[in-house]
Amino acid sequence: MEVVLTLVRHGETLFNKKRIIQGQGIDTPLSDEGLRQARAAGDFLADIAFTHVYSSDLQRALQTAEEILKRSKRSCAHKIEVDSRLRERSYGLAEGKPVEELRAMARAVGQACPEYNPPGAENLQQLKQRVLEFFHSLCDSLAPVRLYSGDLPLTINGSMSSTRKPQAVESLSSTTQTEIIPLETGSPHLAESQNEAPGGDLGAEVLVVSHGGTIRQWIQHLVHDLSCAIPPGSHSRLNVVSPNTGLSRFLLVLPGGGQPPTRIICIYLHHRQHLQDKDSPTVPL
Repeated sequence: MEVVLTLVRHGETLFNKKRIIQGQGIDTPLSDEGLRQARAAGDFLADIAFTHVYSSDLQRALQTAEEILKRSKRSCAHKIEVDSRLRERSYGLAEGKPVEELRAMARAVGQACPEYNPPGAENLQQLKQRVLEFFHSLCDSLAPVRLYSGDLPLTINGSMSSTRKPQAVESLSSTTQTEIIPLETGSPHLAESQNEAPGGDLGAEVLVVSHGGTIRQWIQHLVHDLSCAIPPGSHSRLNVVSPNTGLSRFLLVLPGGGQPPTRIICIYLHHRQHLQDKDSPTVPL
């Protein structure tokens, strides 16, 4: 079964703009700019028929997921599934401090970020472990999805907000690659993905809204541990943090039976066309 996974970093917060570390202990909402970014991401993804939507339980991620889902024209996801495993890395005593202060703390002990662990912080191996726990449980839970016709209630955070009328289909095997991969006209990534993508049934469209450091660990696992193929010229982006509402999209082939993906293709990495090239932080906040 083929599954398309879309990873989205949350929109900007005022702490992002001021380059102050939030981690898990500082739970700030989106700024006005962050809401604009989330709505722009929602408009960009509006034609994707998401079957599953997941979000970190921190409000900057959940607000972003809500704004994306509000703008969906085809999503048949009934609700946003909130999961604390999708939270940002905990930065311990560095939370609430400027990024430069964290870097100074690291230099004082002869280390560099992000490997440096402030007192009380979560180390990178702990972060990777919970990311993998979520990813494995996601793969285990996915099964071929049938999209039913008629009105479907859409609930966000437990509240009924609107209805959707998804396209009635028995199978998604005829879905075109341009539906799977919405990119600007003429993108070289689109043509390459069309040539490389497997040709089986599309069983699920999964949206996950999380945080910069968390998404970076996930992508590095897909590429370094699971041999995910990435578009030419994208290797330099593997070690950087996605911009706010940056989009990364993957096609996975799942054999079922709790087995890991047998093939993974990155369609695009940290895509940001919808942001109109606005500057965004490049550190995990």
